[in-house]
Amino acid sequence: MYKRLLVSVFCCLILSIAIILIPKNSANETRVTDQASQTNENNYISKIATTMKKKTSTHEAPTQIIFDSTNESSTIKEVGTDKENRMYIPDGLQNVYWYKFGPSPGEKGNAIIAGHRDWGGELGLFQYLEVIKEKEKVTFLYANDTKQTFVVKSRHRYSLTEIPIDTMNTQKGNQVTLISCTGNFDKNKNGYQSREIVILEPEK
Repeated sequence: MYKRLLVSVFCCLILSIAIILIPKNSANETRVTDQASQTNENNYISKIATTMKKKTSTHEAPTQIIFDSTNESSTIKEVGTDKENRMYIPDGLQNVYWYKFGPSPGEKGNAIIAGHRDWGGELGLFQYLEVIKEKEKVTFLYANDTKQTFVVKSRHRYSLTEIPIDTMNTQKGNQVTLISCTGNFDKNKNGYQSREIVILEPEK
């Protein structure tokens, strides 16, 4: 009788532990999945290979971007490419990023600046690309303490399969291309399925 009572108590104890642990494990798995999806999205903010040979710009590097209409700004950091020769965007919302192997804003060619729409449930500066209007002004500050103002020429939203092939062509025109993720976030496809692309031209 005493042995049966001990076995019953032992079984109840094991069952109680299992009930407590299983929900916690499931919650952890969900959080890990969300983080993995966000990280994959981060690494490939633009799924188009850059077309210019890797030659670092000799122009002054941009250090800050300011949206004049809202007076919101962000520091700019330079980046290169990942192992698949695509522009690499680090985690987080602390900065937006300039592709250093292309021209600097104002230099001949297509300067590329990219940033996250959001991160960890918080909206970033480049969420504003979804609503920015033509002819709005955007100002860049540079490492030599100068600045230059640009105006919005166009804004378009493209699905990943419809992005113009020359979006990442750093040799065309005299413009700045701002890029951010937008649209629906699909965990099964590791991220946002569209890109907001804003073209700037120097103010005349």
